[in-house]
Amino acid sequence: MDSTRSIARWVRLSGEPDELASFEWVKARLEEYGFETELTHHRAYISLPGPAVLRVAGHDREVTGISHAFATSTPTGGLSGRLVDARSADAAGAADAFAGKIVLVDGMASGVSVRTWEDRGTIAQVHVHDDHLHETSVSPVWGNPTEQGLELMPRTPGLAIRRSDAAWLRELMSGGPIEVTIHTEVLTEWRPIPLLTAALPTAPAEPYVLLSSHIDSWYYGAMDNGSANATTLEVARILAENAGELRRGLRVAFWSGHSHGRFAGSAWYADDRWLDLHEHCVAHVFVDSTGGKGATVVTEAPVMPQTKGLAAAAVKAVTGEEFDGKRIGRFADQSFYAIGLNSVFGTLSEQEASGASDTISFKTGGKRAGGLGWWWHTPDDTVDKVDEAFLVRDTKIYLAALHRLLTAPRLPFDYRPAIEEIAPPWAPGRRPPPGTWTRPGCSGTPPTLTRRSTASTRRSTAPAGRRTRSRTARCSGCRGTSSRWPSTRAGGSSVTWPSPWSRCRRCVTSSAWRVCRRTTPLPTRWPRGCTGPSTASGSGCATRRGSRGRRNRS
Repeated sequence: MDSTRSIARWVRLSGEPDELASFEWVKARLEEYGFETELTHHRAYISLPGPAVLRVAGHDREVTGISHAFATSTPTGGLSGRLVDARSADAAGAADAFAGKIVLVDGMASGVSVRTWEDRGTIAQVHVHDDHLHETSVSPVWGNPTEQGLELMPRTPGLAIRRSDAAWLRELMSGGPIEVTIHTEVLTEWRPIPLLTAALPTAPAEPYVLLSSHIDSWYYGAMDNGSANATTLEVARILAENAGELRRGLRVAFWSGHSHGRFAGSAWYADDRWLDLHEHCVAHVFVDSTGGKGATVVTEAPVMPQTKGLAAAAVKAVTGEEFDGKRIGRFADQSFYAIGLNSVFGTLSEQEASGASDTISFKTGGKRAGGLGWWWHTPDDTVDKVDEAFLVRDTKIYLAALHRLLTAPRLPFDYRPAIEEIAPPWAPGRRPPPGTWTRPGCSGTPPTLTRRSTASTRRSTAPAGRRTRSRTARCSGCRGTSSRWPSTRAGGSSVTWPSPWSRCRRCVTSSAWRVCRRTTPLPTRWPRGCTGPSTASGSGCATRRGSRGRRNRS
């Protein structure tokens, strides 16, 4: 908790002096633990939203709100227009209900939602939050935008208001159209932001595991992300004390630009160090918002399929609970997917959904998880929102996962669940709809291995005195209708192919194998004279050779 309190002394806006002070404090702690540190700066596209106000023509009441990062500012005199409720306008079904108007819409803004409303002709958006105003970014671009990315940025202003104010506005609109004027302020600019990395010199230099966390915050950000910074420091300290046990290196990174630059820090690092990450980094562990008050759910943290077992073992060892997990999404500084890094955790512990159903918070879905608390991204995210017992619990889970990654003889990744997720719909056990991806010469039906009894089929097709195998099958692609069916048995088109993935030569040697939906990786070169696979490995040759029909095992 001491580290959490120390970091939460500063309001850590990206690129601001107070944020740099917090970086320097963390740097000093890492050096005390024996790490070699490097504090650098890089340019990033940062957006800092300011206050927002909405006024209704003919009324003295002023509705206060907040602007959105990366939205535009209003002109000096504000922006005026008719306010339209998204719910009632959609119900009316009018195609031009929003053109040239300001829309009132429930829920938090995002890059996708803002673009959707802009495409429908709105000149501004007013988003309705719960009883608290939660800061957010509406950039659709991950990290720093290119010239093309700048064209995707929002073109209109937006603000968030409380639901009590929205109820008043809807009451006014029920009596007829109302005109409103909004004022928003947003500072968006290129500016240098800090980036801190640290390596443990007493551990192997490579391969290494990347442990990271963001320091920038909204307001004082005690939970998001001061407590997570404390978790990262404590895990780093303990691992440094036990460096002799480590089989792999440990690199620690602290990002800026997470909240105000759409993950600009980690995205820049991925671009700048991509070769080193690709060749030497084996995993990325991200720490965010640990130890939140009331955060009792630790069994639905985001993971990749291949890292779920690692997370489950860590959670089980610390809490005794069975881990369900959920697929990790596009958040939490996950800037390293394209490089090929396996990732475990984004957030870890969340509130019970039953107690958070009436609030807006960061929610990634699940059975029980209900977000990070009503104070998420608000001025109320202070030290009293961190539970010390939960913070210790979460830190132990991270430590268990990191220790295994760094000390296991083999990396604890199980790729079988990942393969199941990306297996094509025509894989065994998955039957695509009939008629999908058909072409001339192929039945176009879901692939089914046609088996025939040895007693009836083999006896009728095999030459007298010839030994036969116990299984026969038609081509699982074109179902034996191809005129180029390999004649490997005298007088019949049934072929001895023991693998259920087998295909006739037509399906193997032409693009029809994509159509037939029963595929295995094609060999780089078929043996000379081969017409198709005849062994379980698919490497044998099914061409007859000699009068007695011996197989060429080339």
